[in-house]
This record gives sequence, structure tokens and C-alpha cells, in this order.
Amino acid sequence: MVSAVSGAGTGPAGPPPLGEEFILLGPRGNRAFDASGLEAELRSMWRSASADGPAKGQAAYRAALANLVVPLDASSLEALSPVLVEVTRRHPSRLFLIETGAAREPELLRARVTALCHLRPVGGAVCSEQIILQPGPGAEPLAPSAVRSLLVGELPVVLLEIEAGRAAPWREELWRGADLCLADSALGGDPKAAEPLWERILGDDAGRIHDLAWARLTPWREILAELFDEPALRPALEMLTQVEVSHGGDTEGMPTSPALLLAGWLAARLHWVPERREPDALLLRGGHGPVRLLFPCGAEDGTRSVSRVRLRAAAPHPLQMEVERHGRDPRAAVRIDEPRTERREIPFHY
Repeated sequence: MVSAVSGAGTGPAGPPPLGEEFILLGPRGNRAFDASGLEAELRSMWRSASADGPAKGQAAYRAALANLVVPLDASSLEALSPVLVEVTRRHPSRLFLIETGAAREPELLRARVTALCHLRPVGGAVCSEQIILQPGPGAEPLAPSAVRSLLVGELPVVLLEIEAGRAAPWREELWRGADLCLADSALGGDPKAAEPLWERILGDDAGRIHDLAWARLTPWREILAELFDEPALRPALEMLTQVEVSHGGDTEGMPTSPALLLAGWLAARLHWVPERREPDALLLRGGHGPVRLLFPCGAEDGTRSVSRVRLRAAAPHPLQMEVERHGRDPRAAVRIDEPRTERREIPFHY
């Protein structure tokens, strides 16, 4: 859905630099929730868009590819606002931000409308409508029905759950009502907190629920698979004896969920069977014998993701190989010491 108006509404005196964002404000501000009143306020906001606004007379395109529902605690809003700015820049949406802990009136649901706009280098601004819901204590169960009353009917409903460990009946209602649910098991410090999400995915026959931590491992899986496509290295897969998956983040000796997911992928692909947990490793049984899985933590890596994978295999197909990538570097370093010596860099498509 895309429509255009001739200006951009209220904002600072001068236009922001191209590519940066600015906010349009609804005329009535924060008030008690009323669905028909909010829709009227959205229409009024676009009608009153003025050439004196931040876009300075350029067209402002009111765009939406989805209904995006994001429940957040007010204490997390400042830290996670840049995420929402980037999401709406890449995927314009009607954004429903459910901000808990912000309102104090018991049993009252308050709301306001805004629009987040991004100036384009080719001219004009692309704007995502935002409906901010602030339930007071005890009013949280009103949020799902409030969202349903304001959905753009022909667009899919996407739930973005970017707070780990939150559980409540009203949040469950949001999960059930979404066409697509996105969560991130890497957000919790304790990997055990990821288990409910993984259980949801296992029971999701429709493919609605996705773990962003698993999606970010796609380059790692591609690189490892491509390395073992080489005929000289492929036989070593059957002889692997040790795999180290290094990760960042302080998890008190526990591997992060991305490290566990990558190790689980390797174990599933190579048909390894878990046997027992040792003090510093997991012991699995492969076709040739035992395989030790280690999860060293790199204190210098604050991403909580995977930073290095080391693989060792025994004779008759010995292998010593590692793949390492730092932070958001667009390249990964490959080092092979057996069966030959090789150093090279390959693209890492994050």
C-alpha cells in the first residue's frame, strides 16, 4: 500500500540529511484509546502535512508492506528504537508499538499516532504509520483487540518479538493472531531461555515462526558446506574427532544459542548421537567413533554470535581447519593446516 501527500507535517525547521529519519506527529497526542478516533487522526495527520515540514515540499509516500506488531517494555524502548527505525526503513509498515510500563492509569489503554519517515536520495520521503499503545497496569489484555481493530486488512500481520523471556496471556494472543512471528533466541543471556521459542518452532507445522539467530547462521552453514564440497576435504567429514564453536557474550560457561544451533546443525547433518556431557565439552558418537564438541567463549566478542569454528579429523583423512570472522566483517578468514597449508579470505554475506 503506497499513497502520497504533498508535504511532511510537523518537525524541525530544516530538512534532515538524505537517508535520515524524521517524525510526523498526530494532532491530538496521547489519549484514551478509540479506534475510530485514531483512524480519523491518521487521516487528519496526512491531510495537514505541510510544505513547511521537514521534507520541504517533497512528496511524502505513505507506505506499508505489512502490519508490524512490536511489544516492548518502556525500559527497553531507548535501546531498541534504532532497530525499529532500521526495520521500517527496509520494510515500510503500519507499526503497532505496544509500550508496557509507560502508562500509570490502572485498566486504561492510551494511544497516539505518529509516522516515521526516511528521506530518499531520489526525492521525497517514505513514511511508516505508527500507532503507539500504552496499556496501564491491568490493561495489557486490551492490546491485542486494539491492534486487530486497526489492522490494514489486506496486509499480513508480522509479530516482532525482540524482548527475550517475556511471557503473558496477552502476548500469546498476539502470537496466535500473527501470520509471521519473528523472535531472536540470541537475545537472552541464558540459552535455556531460548527453549520455549525452539519448542514453538518444533510445533509450528505452518512455518509461521522463525528464529533470527538461526537466520544469521546462514553464512556459516554455507561456508562450511562449500569447503567440504572440495573432493580433497570431503572424506574428512567422516573422520571428525573435535569441533570448537567459539562465541561471544557472557553466559556463565554456557554456549550461546547461535553456538548451540550451529553445533546442532553439524550433528544433525553428520548423524552424530549425543552420549554425555563432560566438564568442558559435549561427547557425541559419530560413525567412526567419539566426537568432542567444545564451546570456548571469546571475551573480546560482544556479539553473542559465532566467531570461529575449528575442526579436527583423524587419519586416514586428517584435517586441521578453522574459519574465523570478527564482528560484522564482510569477510571470513579460512586457515587450513592439514591436509595442506592454505590461508585465504572469503566473502561473509551477513
